[in-house]
Amino acid sequence: MSLLVAIGLVITPARDAAGEEIREEEDRGRYEIVLVEPEMEEDEIVLDDITVTALRVRKRLKDTPVFTEVISRDDIQRSNASTVSEVLENHGLMFTSNAMGDYITIQGMGGSRVLFLVDGRRIPGRVARRLNGATLPVGDVERIEIVRGSQSALYGSDGIGGVINVVTVPPSGDRSLTVRVRNSGLPPYKNPDGDKSSSGDASAFREQTVVAQATFSAGPLENRITLDGGKGDLYLDERGARSILPEYRRIKAGFESRLPLVEAGDLRFGGSLLSLRSDEQTNLQGSLSRQDISRIEGFVTGEYVQGDRISWQGQIYNHYYQRDREQYSGILGTWSSGDTERENILAGDLYATLDIQESLMVVAGMEASLNTMERDVLTLGGRGGAVSRNGQALVVQGEWYHEGQHSLVLGMRVERDSRYGYAAAPRLAAMYYLAEELRLLGGLGLGYRAPDFNDLYLYNNQISAMPYTIAGNPDLDPEYSLGGNLGLEYATGTFFFQVNAYYTELYREIMYLDTGKEDSQSGKIIYRTENLDRSLRTGLDLEGRIGLGRRGYLSGAAGYLFAYNRSETTVIREEPFLTARGRAGFDDAARGLSLRLSCLYWSPLDPDERGSSGDHRYRLDLQGSKELGRDLSIFAAVENLTGYINSSLGPYYGPLFTIGFEATF
Repeated sequence: MSLLVAIGLVITPARDAAGEEIREEEDRGRYEIVLVEPEMEEDEIVLDDITVTALRVRKRLKDTPVFTEVISRDDIQRSNASTVSEVLENHGLMFTSNAMGDYITIQGMGGSRVLFLVDGRRIPGRVARRLNGATLPVGDVERIEIVRGSQSALYGSDGIGGVINVVTVPPSGDRSLTVRVRNSGLPPYKNPDGDKSSSGDASAFREQTVVAQATFSAGPLENRITLDGGKGDLYLDERGARSILPEYRRIKAGFESRLPLVEAGDLRFGGSLLSLRSDEQTNLQGSLSRQDISRIEGFVTGEYVQGDRISWQGQIYNHYYQRDREQYSGILGTWSSGDTERENILAGDLYATLDIQESLMVVAGMEASLNTMERDVLTLGGRGGAVSRNGQALVVQGEWYHEGQHSLVLGMRVERDSRYGYAAAPRLAAMYYLAEELRLLGGLGLGYRAPDFNDLYLYNNQISAMPYTIAGNPDLDPEYSLGGNLGLEYATGTFFFQVNAYYTELYREIMYLDTGKEDSQSGKIIYRTENLDRSLRTGLDLEGRIGLGRRGYLSGAAGYLFAYNRSETTVIREEPFLTARGRAGFDDAARGLSLRLSCLYWSPLDPDERGSSGDHRYRLDLQGSKELGRDLSIFAAVENLTGYINSSLGPYYGPLFTIGFEATF
């Protein structure tokens, strides 16, 4: 389990022996997480040395009051995932994915209520409020940190449900080259609701990915360069008329350099460029819809340690996103241009950490950002397709703590939005040890989300296959949430168990509602964004692990959700009410052998249809790897072992076979 690796946030020098060990490894910036993998003794699950962050400061896991999950690089690679969306699906956070993006949910909050970051930097480019995780390949990803519950007090708008921070591999002066190659194949597609006597495509080379990563020094600079490429072919149904999986081509190039300063601190800079083309066959005439997505990012960040009690961290970055949609007619043999969307975020921040006394720490900072979008279908409100907004924020947080006993965190963020004015988000988080192996943790917080440009100004009836018109609303108000959580964690040498109950009231929830009116040009029914009065999300999350001897383990997690629309007095059924995942693993470091059997389950959307298989989803995966010497390893996997297919929600394929290797030079 990812909870068994040590991670921390580089924001201030460590004050204990474990922290000094981490700092000697490398200080890598305020938002980046440092990995320390303690060796396991016989039958022992080591938790004492784990550090984790949701507070912008280094903390051991057992000393932080915020529920956090960390997916390590080893876990990512052993799952054979090639994108962030695949990683999150393996961990039960992604319910479904399509051309409109990935439906990611945390504690009943999905879409734009979950904030995505890369090394602490915001990511532009959502479709229908969803981020397309396929535009975030994992070739340069060190780990993924998931913080549950409202994080608006630290990260501002969009952090109502939680924060997912993708942390990249740091630069290094060591000269190395690592290459990872993967191929996946599929058997013939069989629609469970279709003709049993016919089948669709079979492909032994459906998808290939290649990642090459080099680290080296150049004078005083430590560097990292990553190239990540992938291609996938169409996977057609039994009639050859519709693609179950799209055809795509993706390439990403990224680099980062680190310049150690004469005194304590460093300066880092880098950037990345991604290009993704995705084609999907959509009807019997052979029409294709195509998306071309580009991401270009550049950043500069630095850290300076002033004496024993003060450290400074700052950064500035620019992230540009563009998405072009085209439609191809097999009858006419021509492409027609559809919607083009361009979005840019220019932002910067400066933070200071002060150790006021041995058990009191204060974090204070300021942020500024400029967000712009240009899109033809942003026609409401007389904006002419080009819109912008700017924002500024002040953040302060204090923590009173005593390691191994208690922690109390008070924080506040005050943010100004050029359209909506000022908003404040306070929070309280606390942890207390009831016994040496048992701790109580919980918190309260206010979250908020300002409507995005599409919520406000979109008017889109250009998609012929869509039976309705989507319309924004320039008169929308921001969403607000008030929520809390309370949980227990029990940890011994061979056993770990955590339970977390949460309750969130969401005010002015933004939803698409049927207006009952028709668009004058297309004749389609208009769906328009509106603020509802209030809705509820409450549930329970469980997670546990037990060690089996020196090499084996069993782990599992489950979540229950109840969502209720108080405005319409109806149950919300947009996401599953029950999710579960389990894993049996075997790791033999001496022989370089690793085996994992994993299972995932999502309930039906409608609890009243519990007996129907139509909305159920489940998956059983088997992964294994073997080291052939120090610098070469091979891996193989079979996803969806049972061949179960849900034609509307996924999995959309039968058993997926993957083989590959990784070599280091």
